[in-house]
Amino acid sequence: EDNIDGVIKSGQRLAFTDDEVRDFSRARFGPILDQPCYAHLKSNLDTTELKKIGDGYLYFRGAGQRGAGERNPSMSKVKSMPIDKLYMDEYDEMDPARVDAARHRLDGADEQIAEEVGLSTPTLPDYGVHLDYQQSDKSKWHWKCEKCGDWTCLDLRWPDCIAEPTDKEPFYLCHCRQPLVKTVGRWIAEHSEKSAEHRGLHISQLSSTVRSATRVLDDWNEAQRRGRTREFTNQVLALPYAELEDWITDAQLDACLDRARPRSRGEAGPCAMGVDVGVRDMHYVVGGRVGD
Repeated sequence: EDNIDGVIKSGQRLAFTDDEVRDFSRARFGPILDQPCYAHLKSNLDTTELKKIGDGYLYFRGAGQRGAGERNPSMSKVKSMPIDKLYMDEYDEMDPARVDAARHRLDGADEQIAEEVGLSTPTLPDYGVHLDYQQSDKSKWHWKCEKCGDWTCLDLRWPDCIAEPTDKEPFYLCHCRQPLVKTVGRWIAEHSEKSAEHRGLHISQLSSTVRSATRVLDDWNEAQRRGRTREFTNQVLALPYAELEDWITDAQLDACLDRARPRSRGEAGPCAMGVDVGVRDMHYVVGGRVGD
């Protein structure tokens, strides 16, 4: 609420990208604006997709789902307004073309206040929010240990961050092997020199103050039993995950070669192909040298 308060008072604009944007506007954001402390900022312009707050406007837009094609909402809604701040919810699930269109809405914003924020559960390695995080200052949440006084990150130590004694319930461990009490925490960046320009925050359910070590282990055991490792890794550990079928191997590419087909006349080579793997289709471009 503190962050929302600051955005509203400064009259900056936001854009959310969620297929259920109207439900989000009514159920999640509406009650915040109904609080008495914001009464003086509200106006008569108050719809589910557009709200005038103070001197600024708050836009809610659906950016469409990756791979949905023509079933996605109209692109015009994403391109129709200038913005100062862009907030993208479930970034990995969005239609990339609409993400690019939304980003261009920031082209006219003052560089001192322009900001882009991507929020998402990661999906595949080096894609979407995980790729952005790899290029950021790579901040992770650390807890201060009451025993040794040092800071420890549970995300960096999974699964060794949980002890499973035989005589009592599982509990979280500091790197000093003492029980960890989640009381004092902070963000620590791996590349602090990038923090001013590109912050990246990673936090998983291991750092939740309402998710016990027992529940996390139960989820892990259930995921292994049901073959749902991907879902556990994405949703609980907030990490990307790829199984063998997600990667193209040299052997698979070699098996696709049609060695019997003769090279076209005048095709001296070399030749190269690039493939963009989509949800339902693979888009490819084949190019050959046409001159020096």
